[in-house]
Amino acid sequence: MICSVPFGRHLGKIPLALRTRHRVYNSTKLSVISFSSMAKPKVFMTRNDWPKECIDLLQNGQFDLEMWDSEKNKPITKSDLLKKVVGVSAIFCSSPNTIDKDVVKAAGPSLKVVGTFSVGVDHIDLATLKTHGIRLGYTPGVLTEATAELTVALLLATSRKLFEANQAIRDGEWTSAWAPLQWCGPALQGSTVGVYGFGRIGQSVARKLKAFEVSRILYSSSAEKPEGMMIPHSKQYVRILSRR
Repeated sequence: MICSVPFGRHLGKIPLALRTRHRVYNSTKLSVISFSSMAKPKVFMTRNDWPKECIDLLQNGQFDLEMWDSEKNKPITKSDLLKKVVGVSAIFCSSPNTIDKDVVKAAGPSLKVVGTFSVGVDHIDLATLKTHGIRLGYTPGVLTEATAELTVALLLATSRKLFEANQAIRDGEWTSAWAPLQWCGPALQGSTVGVYGFGRIGQSVARKLKAFEVSRILYSSSAEKPEGMMIPHSKQYVRILSRR
């Protein structure tokens, strides 16, 4: 029931009458009904600061798109969300927005797709979506590289004492109390680095640390991972038995 593809393609489940010109013939009395002028499938987004490519994809003339002005207003409340989703075919949300039975009920039978701009789906009532046959799209790998890069940046900043040096400059200590080895912290080169958890992010951190010529990479996980053997220097597996 969870898919990681753009939810736009699943709008194909919307009745044909909402998308194309359709004719219905009665066996006793000929009647022609044209649906070409009916409303387009409605899509509601709980924010308006999504990536431009995402918004452009939905503003192609095929959908009736409405976005909550999150830049002008506060994040959408539950009561406002219940009002906005009435009759929509798709909801595009993020982790602060809870999509539960109340939201699905408010949207009604027209709701076919829920898309969330998040890695986790804890804010989505998966059981309710499954019961109503509603597709769910999410973004499982969107934060992997960004988080790994931030981790390496923090490692460098900590080991080279960048935070302390920056504060010293702001406090005017750069010229008054300088010493040659004052801000020389331990280098990453030749160090032993521990990675707590070795999933997608942990493995990405290990690959990036290869360029810094670290001596060893120790990682913890619930089980030894063969991926660790594929990354130079990460040949030692450490299991932390107690996690609090």
